[in-house]
Amino acid sequence: MNTDIRTYPFGTLDLNIEFSAFIHTSEEMVLKPILFEIGHGHGNHDKYEVIKGNWTIESHHSKSTSVSGLNFGGKPFSHNEFHFEIKHDFVDVMQKIFIPIFSLMIISIIINVFGPFARDNEEINDYADMRIGGQLTLLLTVFALKFSLGEDIPTTHYLNLIDLIFITSMLLITFNLLTSIIILYWFNTGKYEQAKKWDDFLNFGSPAFLILGLILCVLISFN
Repeated sequence: MNTDIRTYPFGTLDLNIEFSAFIHTSEEMVLKPILFEIGHGHGNHDKYEVIKGNWTIESHHSKSTSVSGLNFGGKPFSHNEFHFEIKHDFVDVMQKIFIPIFSLMIISIIINVFGPFARDNEEINDYADMRIGGQLTLLLTVFALKFSLGEDIPTTHYLNLIDLIFITSMLLITFNLLTSIIILYWFNTGKYEQAKKWDDFLNFGSPAFLILGLILCVLISFN
Protein backbone atom coordinates (compact mmCIF):
# COMPACT_ATOMS: atom_id res chain seq x y z
CA MET A 1 0.00 0.00 0.00
CA ASN A 2 1.69 3.19 -1.17
CA THR A 3 0.44 6.68 -0.42
CA ASP A 4 1.56 10.22 0.34
CA ILE A 5 0.54 11.46 3.77
CA ARG A 6 2.57 14.68 4.01
CA THR A 7 -0.52 16.87 4.51
CA TYR A 8 -2.09 14.62 7.17
CA PRO A 9 -4.77 15.20 8.48
CA PHE A 10 -5.86 17.43 5.56
CA GLY A 11 -6.81 16.23 2.11
CA THR A 12 -7.55 12.73 0.86
CA LEU A 13 -5.09 9.85 0.68
CA ASP A 14 -4.74 7.60 -2.36
CA LEU A 15 -4.21 3.93 -1.58
CA ASN A 16 -3.17 1.61 -4.39
CA ILE A 17 -3.08 -2.15 -3.81
CA GLU A 18 -2.10 -4.74 -6.43
CA PHE A 19 -2.55 -8.51 -6.38
CA SER A 20 -0.95 -10.74 -8.99
CA ALA A 21 -1.17 -14.51 -9.53
CA PHE A 22 2.31 -14.48 -11.03
CA ILE A 23 3.04 -18.13 -10.22
CA HIS A 24 -0.02 -19.34 -12.18
CA THR A 25 -1.08 -18.40 -15.68
CA SER A 26 -4.55 -17.15 -16.50
CA GLU A 27 -5.40 -20.65 -17.74
CA GLU A 28 -4.94 -21.97 -14.20
CA MET A 29 -6.04 -19.06 -11.99
CA VAL A 30 -8.05 -15.91 -12.58
CA LEU A 31 -8.47 -13.34 -9.81
CA LYS A 32 -11.95 -11.84 -9.74
CA PRO A 33 -12.53 -8.97 -7.28
CA ILE A 34 -15.78 -9.45 -5.36
CA LEU A 35 -15.43 -7.41 -2.17
CA PHE A 36 -12.61 -5.55 -0.50
CA GLU A 37 -12.88 -3.81 2.88
CA ILE A 38 -10.50 -1.56 4.79
CA GLY A 39 -10.61 -2.26 8.51
CA HIS A 40 -13.99 -3.26 9.92
CA GLY A 41 -17.11 -2.25 8.01
CA HIS A 42 -19.62 -3.34 10.67
CA GLY A 43 -22.14 -4.02 7.89
CA ASN A 44 -21.93 -0.49 6.46
CA HIS A 45 -19.89 -0.60 3.23
CA ASP A 46 -19.98 3.18 2.79
CA LYS A 47 -17.89 3.85 5.89
CA TYR A 48 -15.03 1.66 7.01
CA GLU A 49 -12.94 2.07 10.12
CA VAL A 50 -9.20 1.76 9.68
CA ILE A 51 -7.10 0.41 12.54
CA LYS A 52 -5.29 3.71 13.19
CA GLY A 53 -7.49 6.78 13.37
CA ASN A 54 -10.97 7.59 12.10
CA TRP A 55 -11.03 7.29 8.31
CA THR A 56 -13.84 7.15 5.77
CA ILE A 57 -13.73 6.06 2.13
CA GLU A 58 -14.41 8.87 -0.32
CA SER A 59 -14.27 6.73 -3.47
CA HIS A 60 -12.93 3.37 -4.64
CA HIS A 61 -12.67 1.21 -7.76
CA SER A 62 -10.97 -1.98 -8.90
CA LYS A 63 -9.67 -3.31 -12.21
CA SER A 64 -8.96 -6.86 -13.29
CA THR A 65 -6.46 -7.40 -16.13
CA SER A 66 -4.06 -9.97 -17.56
CA VAL A 67 -0.36 -9.16 -17.61
CA SER A 68 2.23 -10.90 -19.75
CA GLY A 69 5.29 -12.11 -17.89
CA LEU A 70 8.59 -13.81 -18.58
CA ASN A 71 7.49 -16.94 -16.73
CA PHE A 72 5.74 -19.78 -18.53
CA GLY A 73 6.96 -18.71 -21.94
CA GLY A 74 5.36 -15.28 -21.77
CA LYS A 75 1.85 -16.50 -20.98
CA PRO A 76 -0.34 -13.91 -19.20
CA PHE A 77 -1.23 -14.11 -15.54
CA SER A 78 -4.18 -12.55 -13.69
CA HIS A 79 -3.64 -9.16 -12.11
CA ASN A 80 -5.95 -7.01 -9.93
CA GLU A 81 -5.63 -3.35 -9.02
CA PHE A 82 -7.53 -1.65 -6.19
CA HIS A 83 -7.66 2.10 -5.68
CA PHE A 84 -9.14 3.90 -2.66
CA GLU A 85 -9.40 7.52 -1.64
CA ILE A 86 -9.82 7.87 2.12
CA LYS A 87 -10.32 10.93 4.29
CA HIS A 88 -9.53 11.43 7.98
CA ASP A 89 -12.06 12.79 10.44
CA PHE A 90 -10.78 16.33 11.08
CA VAL A 91 -12.83 16.76 14.28
CA ASP A 92 -10.98 13.83 15.84
CA VAL A 93 -7.58 15.41 15.07
CA MET A 94 -8.79 18.82 16.23
CA GLN A 95 -9.74 17.46 19.66
CA LYS A 96 -6.72 15.21 20.16
CA ILE A 97 -3.89 17.23 18.60
CA PHE A 98 -4.59 20.75 17.33
CA ILE A 99 -6.44 22.19 20.34
CA PRO A 100 -3.90 20.85 22.92
CA ILE A 101 -0.75 21.75 20.97
CA PHE A 102 -1.92 25.24 19.97
CA SER A 103 -3.07 25.87 23.54
CA LEU A 104 0.42 25.06 24.81
CA MET A 105 2.04 27.40 22.28
CA ILE A 106 -0.35 30.25 23.10
CA ILE A 107 0.22 29.76 26.84
CA SER A 108 3.98 29.90 26.22
CA ILE A 109 3.59 33.26 24.45
CA ILE A 110 1.25 34.60 27.16
CA ILE A 111 3.83 33.73 29.84
CA ASN A 112 6.46 35.72 27.94
CA VAL A 113 4.25 38.71 27.24
CA PHE A 114 2.35 39.02 30.53
CA GLY A 115 4.71 37.21 32.91
CA PRO A 116 6.48 39.19 35.67
CA PHE A 117 9.76 40.96 34.99
CA ALA A 118 12.41 40.94 37.72
CA ARG A 119 12.92 44.61 38.64
CA ASP A 120 14.71 43.92 41.92
CA ASN A 121 16.11 41.03 43.92
CA GLU A 122 12.78 40.37 45.63
CA GLU A 123 11.05 39.70 42.29
CA ILE A 124 13.70 37.41 40.88
CA ASN A 125 12.10 34.28 42.34
CA ASP A 126 8.72 35.18 40.82
CA TYR A 127 10.40 35.69 37.45
CA ALA A 128 12.20 32.36 37.62
CA ASP A 129 9.07 30.47 38.69
CA MET A 130 6.82 31.94 36.01
CA ARG A 131 9.11 32.47 33.04
CA ILE A 132 11.54 29.56 33.44
CA GLY A 133 9.51 27.07 35.45
CA GLY A 134 6.42 27.68 33.32
CA GLN A 135 8.22 27.24 30.00
CA LEU A 136 9.98 24.10 31.23
CA THR A 137 6.63 22.62 32.30
CA LEU A 138 5.13 23.39 28.88
CA LEU A 139 8.09 21.77 27.11
CA LEU A 140 7.71 18.58 29.11
CA THR A 141 3.97 18.64 28.41
CA VAL A 142 4.61 18.76 24.66
CA PHE A 143 6.88 15.71 24.89
CA ALA A 144 4.25 13.89 26.96
CA LEU A 145 1.52 14.77 24.45
CA LYS A 146 3.62 13.53 21.53
CA PHE A 147 4.32 10.27 23.36
CA SER A 148 0.65 9.74 24.30
CA LEU A 149 -0.48 10.24 20.69
CA GLY A 150 2.08 7.86 19.25
CA GLU A 151 -0.56 5.29 18.26
CA ASP A 152 -2.81 7.88 16.58
CA ILE A 153 -0.21 9.60 14.40
CA PRO A 154 0.88 7.71 11.25
CA THR A 155 4.57 6.83 11.22
CA THR A 156 6.35 7.98 8.06
CA HIS A 157 9.98 8.17 6.91
CA TYR A 158 9.46 11.89 6.22
CA LEU A 159 8.03 14.77 8.25
CA ASN A 160 4.29 15.26 7.76
CA LEU A 161 2.27 18.29 8.85
CA ILE A 162 1.61 16.98 12.38
CA ASP A 163 5.32 16.26 12.91
CA LEU A 164 6.26 19.76 11.77
CA ILE A 165 3.70 21.37 14.10
CA PHE A 166 5.08 19.41 17.05
CA ILE A 167 8.63 20.44 16.11
CA THR A 168 7.51 24.08 15.84
CA SER A 169 5.93 23.94 19.31
CA MET A 170 9.10 22.43 20.80
CA LEU A 171 11.30 25.06 19.15
CA LEU A 172 9.01 27.91 20.22
CA ILE A 173 8.89 26.85 23.87
CA THR A 174 12.62 26.10 23.89
CA PHE A 175 13.27 29.56 22.40
CA ASN A 176 11.16 31.20 25.10
CA LEU A 177 12.84 29.12 27.81
CA LEU A 178 16.40 29.88 26.72
CA THR A 179 15.77 33.60 26.23
CA SER A 180 14.18 33.78 29.70
CA ILE A 181 17.28 32.14 31.19
CA ILE A 182 19.53 34.61 29.38
CA ILE A 183 17.44 37.60 30.53
CA LEU A 184 17.58 36.32 34.11
CA TYR A 185 21.36 35.97 33.82
CA TRP A 186 21.68 39.55 32.57
CA PHE A 187 19.58 40.78 35.47
CA ASN A 188 21.76 38.93 38.00
CA THR A 189 24.92 40.38 36.45
CA GLY A 190 23.60 43.95 36.60
CA LYS A 191 22.74 44.33 32.90
CA TYR A 192 19.25 45.57 33.66
CA GLU A 193 18.80 47.76 30.56
CA GLN A 194 19.91 44.98 28.23
CA ALA A 195 17.59 42.51 29.98
CA LYS A 196 14.67 44.93 29.71
CA LYS A 197 15.36 45.54 26.03
CA TRP A 198 15.29 41.84 25.16
CA ASP A 199 12.26 41.25 27.35
CA ASP A 200 10.37 43.89 25.37
CA PHE A 201 11.61 42.35 22.12
CA LEU A 202 10.16 38.96 23.08
CA ASN A 203 6.69 40.51 23.30
CA PHE A 204 6.81 40.66 19.49
CA GLY A 205 9.49 38.03 18.83
CA SER A 206 7.61 35.05 20.28
CA PRO A 207 4.36 35.60 18.28
CA ALA A 208 6.43 36.26 15.15
CA PHE A 209 8.37 33.03 15.76
CA LEU A 210 5.08 31.10 15.98
CA ILE A 211 3.56 32.66 12.85
CA LEU A 212 6.73 32.11 10.82
CA GLY A 213 6.97 28.50 12.03
CA LEU A 214 3.37 27.71 11.07
CA ILE A 215 3.83 29.29 7.63
CA LEU A 216 6.90 27.12 7.04
CA CYS A 217 4.97 24.02 8.16
CA VAL A 218 2.25 24.68 5.59
CA LEU A 219 4.71 25.49 2.80
CA ILE A 220 6.80 22.37 3.40
CA SER A 221 3.79 20.04 3.70
CA PHE A 222 1.73 21.28 0.75
CA ASN A 223 4.59 21.77 -1.73
